[in-house]
Amino acid sequence: EYCLEPELQVFDRLLGNSDNDSKDGWMNCLLSRQGSLKETTHSRIAFKMECAGVSQSDPEFRRHKKLLLVELHKKIRDKAHYHLSGCAYLRMYADHTFLLDQGEAFVACEDLAPEAVEILAMRSPSYFAGDLRKLRLVMFDELVERVDRHRRQKADDGLGPLLRRNGEDKLEFFRGLKNCVVLSNKGKQSEAGRMSGGDYDGDTCWTCWNSELLKELKRVSPAEDLRDVCDVPSGNGEKSAWTPQNQKDQISYGLESRSHNKLLGNLSEGLDAAIDKEGFDSDVAKELGRASYLQVDCPDKPKLKALDIDELRKKHDLGIPDWKLKGQTLESTKGYYKSTKILGRLYREIEERMKAAIKGFEVVPPNTCVESLIDERVLRMCNEFCVNPGMIEIARKMEENFRYHIQQYSNDKGGKLKEREKMEEMDPREKPKEGDNNVAQNYSDWQQSYFHRKRKEIVPKNLTALDYPKEIKAAFLYKVGMAEEIEYRKRRKTTSWGVQHPDAGGPMEFVWGVAGDTLRQDVFGDGKGLQIHPEKEKVFSRR
Repeated sequence: EYCLEPELQVFDRLLGNSDNDSKDGWMNCLLSRQGSLKETTHSRIAFKMECAGVSQSDPEFRRHKKLLLVELHKKIRDKAHYHLSGCAYLRMYADHTFLLDQGEAFVACEDLAPEAVEILAMRSPSYFAGDLRKLRLVMFDELVERVDRHRRQKADDGLGPLLRRNGEDKLEFFRGLKNCVVLSNKGKQSEAGRMSGGDYDGDTCWTCWNSELLKELKRVSPAEDLRDVCDVPSGNGEKSAWTPQNQKDQISYGLESRSHNKLLGNLSEGLDAAIDKEGFDSDVAKELGRASYLQVDCPDKPKLKALDIDELRKKHDLGIPDWKLKGQTLESTKGYYKSTKILGRLYREIEERMKAAIKGFEVVPPNTCVESLIDERVLRMCNEFCVNPGMIEIARKMEENFRYHIQQYSNDKGGKLKEREKMEEMDPREKPKEGDNNVAQNYSDWQQSYFHRKRKEIVPKNLTALDYPKEIKAAFLYKVGMAEEIEYRKRRKTTSWGVQHPDAGGPMEFVWGVAGDTLRQDVFGDGKGLQIHPEKEKVFSRR
């Protein structure tokens, strides 16, 4: 329940149920959560409406807030990330002043609770229970006392003359830090090294001073230095880095890297399931954790085999916990099981509350009387501008099969052009005579009849009614082809525009032909006269 509290506060504020909301309280609460949501159109509009004092019951305001809630739900569900108060991701620094003893840490963070006495520190990725370090927190005042004590006792810190500094220089180092955690360097291993071989080259660690969570966790001894105990034969590792030898080696290295990353993902899935089902201290979790460590942090990586991972998962009957579901239901998926650990309980609790919140966040529909008035106004405007609302649905149907007909026209046209070129290159004495059955059809005549036939296939039959003007049908053809023409020009890397010549190619050639055939049905009746004049483009764009 304590872990759920920060999440539920966000939900309550989104729903407008919180009593202590400030002017922009719920938006700040939502957007300040690290990694929760990126800035979107909905967040910007909702934030402005909140600052402007828009009523919480406003339909448009509720719509944007609901979309934010849906996005937040997806983020939490897909990544299994649950916000916890009193924690932050901080960069790790080494204590080169040697003021911190083994098992101690110094945190420089504005959000640090003054009453905190211990912290949790964990680096990502983590493979063993000991990677979650529980450290004693040292405040700046205590560091000042240690410097004074060393000065009085004239204690030797064991550093050489080049590294030795006075007490004020040591304190100045801690005084100038921001948003970082300083870890002790004393002992056989540094604290970063105890986190599965971490270092101080820019690594960050999750740092938590949440008192409720600290009460539930006990200290666990770190794993041994696996680089010393792992017997990895030399030369059995992954392929060396790229060297300019030959193309075959480059391709082999790329395929090896891709295969390794895929298998590493399967290994990570197995480790999650082993920890969830058997626990950190189980043999299978330790075995998978060791294998994961060797694949990521060991200089000589042993060959990873998918068969070994599958056999290990089958041997221990490792499924997939339900908190790794991404929007699916437990009943509709195979291999998933209902987790009894905290992540599974959190997942199900969040899912139930989020779905209930989203369902209860529906926007109230407008009054039916208002809707009828709006519809009447729309009809009057459509009639005023000679637009039939029924054409909107017609246009959607035309768009569904438009791409197919364009592609078909391109293929058919290519065949006809090749046939025409072949005929032109033939010896005049070998060309078929007029009237023979095997004479190639004239390209222009073929194009006219083709456009006439396609008009009947694209334009629905109910458009033959008198209340649908021919210009409107042609205008919709122009509209559905414009997007295809833009993509065609992007592929051809050309910016020229204007009325297309019949042989210029591209989707608009097809559009002009079918639209021209449509416009002239009243005059010619048979689809002839396909020449499109420049002034027609103005008619199409205006319509």
